[in-house]
Amino acid sequence: MGRWRHTLTNAGNAFTGAVSLTNTGSNAASIVNSRTTALGAINVGSLSVNSAGALTQSGAMSVAGLVTLNSGTSNITLSNTVAAANASFSNTSGTVAFQGDLALSTALVTTA
Repeated sequence: MGRWRHTLTNAGNAFTGAVSLTNTGSNAASIVNSRTTALGAINVGSLSVNSAGALTQSGAMSVAGLVTLNSGTSNITLSNTVAAANASFSNTSGTVAFQGDLALSTALVTTA
C-alpha cells in the first residue's frame, strides 16, 4: 500500500483471510477487526491491531517501531518471525504464544 499511513480502524471492519500490509519509512498501520484476525506479511513503521477474536500470524512481521497487539478475551499466536523495536501483546483471558523467531528490543506481555 505504498508510503502512506494505513488506518483501518472502523469498528465494523470484518476482515477475513490474512491481512498483509507494507509501507515505507516510519508510517504507521492500525487495524480494528470485529472478527478473528489473521496477519500475513507485515512490513511497516509501527503497528496496532485490535481483534475481537483470536489473533494469528502466517507471514513474517517486520516493524521499525512499536507493535501493539490486543485480542480481547482470545488467544494471540505468533507462528512466524517477529522483528520489532518494541512490542506490547495483551488479552484479558487468552494466552500469548510465540512459536516463531522473536527479535525484540523490549516486550510487554499482559494476560489477566
